[in-house]
Amino acid sequence: MCGIAGLVGKMAPPAQQTMDRMLECIRHRGPDGDGQWADGRLRLGHRRLAILDLTAHGDQPMLYGQRYVLVFNGEIYNYRELRRELEEKGYSFRTRTDSEVIPAAYDCWGPACQQKMNGMWAFALYDLREQVLFCSRDRFGIKPFYYTQTPELFAFGSEIKQLLTLSHEKPRANRTVLEVFLAVGYRDYSEQTMFQDIFQLRGGHCLTCQVNTGQIRVERWFDMLSAPEKPMEPEEAAHRFAGLFEKAVDRHLRADVEVGSCLSGGLDSSAIVCEVNRQLREKGGPVRQRTISSCFDDPRYDEQEYIDAVVGCCDDIKVDKVFPRMDQLLPALERMVWHMDEPFGSTSIFAQWSVYRRAKELGLKVMLDGQGADEQLAGYTDFYKMLFAWLFRRGRWCALAREMGAYFHLRSQTERRSQLHFLAVALVEALMPLWAQERLFRAYHTRKGDQDWLRISEKSWSELGALKRRYAKRDPREYSCAYMEIGMSELLHYEDRNSMAFSVEARVPFLDADLAAALMEMPFSYKIRQGKTKWIMRKALEGILPEKIVNRYDKMGFVTPEYSWFAEHHEELEPFMMQAAQALAPVVDPEAFMEWYHSPAARRCGDLKGWRVLCAGQWARTFQVQI
Repeated sequence: MCGIAGLVGKMAPPAQQTMDRMLECIRHRGPDGDGQWADGRLRLGHRRLAILDLTAHGDQPMLYGQRYVLVFNGEIYNYRELRRELEEKGYSFRTRTDSEVIPAAYDCWGPACQQKMNGMWAFALYDLREQVLFCSRDRFGIKPFYYTQTPELFAFGSEIKQLLTLSHEKPRANRTVLEVFLAVGYRDYSEQTMFQDIFQLRGGHCLTCQVNTGQIRVERWFDMLSAPEKPMEPEEAAHRFAGLFEKAVDRHLRADVEVGSCLSGGLDSSAIVCEVNRQLREKGGPVRQRTISSCFDDPRYDEQEYIDAVVGCCDDIKVDKVFPRMDQLLPALERMVWHMDEPFGSTSIFAQWSVYRRAKELGLKVMLDGQGADEQLAGYTDFYKMLFAWLFRRGRWCALAREMGAYFHLRSQTERRSQLHFLAVALVEALMPLWAQERLFRAYHTRKGDQDWLRISEKSWSELGALKRRYAKRDPREYSCAYMEIGMSELLHYEDRNSMAFSVEARVPFLDADLAAALMEMPFSYKIRQGKTKWIMRKALEGILPEKIVNRYDKMGFVTPEYSWFAEHHEELEPFMMQAAQALAPVVDPEAFMEWYHSPAARRCGDLKGWRVLCAGQWARTFQVQI
């Protein structure tokens, strides 16, 4: 787990000092070492966080076979299996790292090696013979890769801030991305970033750069919808899930350092913690499992009863609990924004930040997390709305009545938006033609008194309309993919930055390639069934999870009491809000924004508009962005 950087000079070889600056600002990603490699117009850089083969053999840039040079950020979890397959084909290895498998696999299979790798990665591999730089990002974009082009060079890095060091001028905001974020909170929905002329290589894409010309080509190598849905019996699906989940967790435990786990008390993180505990017990040695949880004094947001239930059913497990507070958030905001590179739409990021800060204090270098299960297993409330609309369109009235009845029975007491009028509105909207949905969406977000302070261009409205179409509740598989390509991309961004800010590697077993492929093939009726989300996981893990967790149906995650925080600190936050609005002019009208902030609507605001302005204003000041 590391940070990478690269420079391709179009007119002259890049200077070492330029690379030095790019590597220095991501020291947190790799405090265990750094290195550079240069050849003509190309210079590669790397910072290392040692996880596998802690010796100097794992240092990068790594030369393989006198032909390939590699810089790599991530983990190839099936490296042992790939290594054995490559050794049978005559390839040899001098280290115990997963890194060395990448150039050998590329030499053997070319770009098709991406399909054979199971893991999280962002790497750049230079072929000295062909003078081609091949860059790749994993299927789901777990590990980051950013790039930019100028008349002088092509450059890439693990974080946006590395690319900002290339110019002495103040960076310019990408107004469209900024306006979309301020309006609805979306950010990681395309290759665009919040900075003009800086792009991200999307998950499941690769980039080829001809070093002698600096020309680049971006291609998609992975499509989630390529795996067709397959009919199967529930028992077969549950057995398959259990087996693949066990293998995924086992692979994600491969490390030469201690591995801990995030534990929220929800189904996903609890499943990982219980499965890790089971595997450690079966191996016969000492268990000594470490978990970290975010907790709150406010019982509406606290999950300690579920956390304690998980700990109580596991052997030799120690849980550390952190208690994030609003008075800790504001002093940490500038540092958080600097690490995130872009503003974030909710204070829930601070709960995760606090967990990884504690992991650093405990000396943990690797943490497992439950990211990715909600998107693949229909864990969000919106999936119910999609299911109901889908059943309605197909005239499956009995199934619709059955699922709606079960839903109200299980969820109406725990979720505000599970009430009948909210569902009725959502169902009517889902049944509208797409053009009508877009008009309704625009009317809602431009209603008088709500966002008069936000000036959105027609280009941004087009972007918002395209996003609305991608989230159209038409087909379960397409809807799940939209969640993974938009919402999950953003959550993975936070996961990476929060963990790497404290030099900790975050691993997400639910995004194991084999498990994810199997989940895409399973019928959607096994994901929401009898009113229960993640039905197949609950069924498959009944003997591993405590009953209290299996039968838990409310939805939290690493949340904070942010609505209470803002209500309690409304006056205290006023000068910060004004300062942020001024930093965002002319996208935000400061006077109109403060008028809205003082209104009753702002106090009962449920979509965090004020927070988005506060955070984006801090971002603009932190990076001295020209709006």
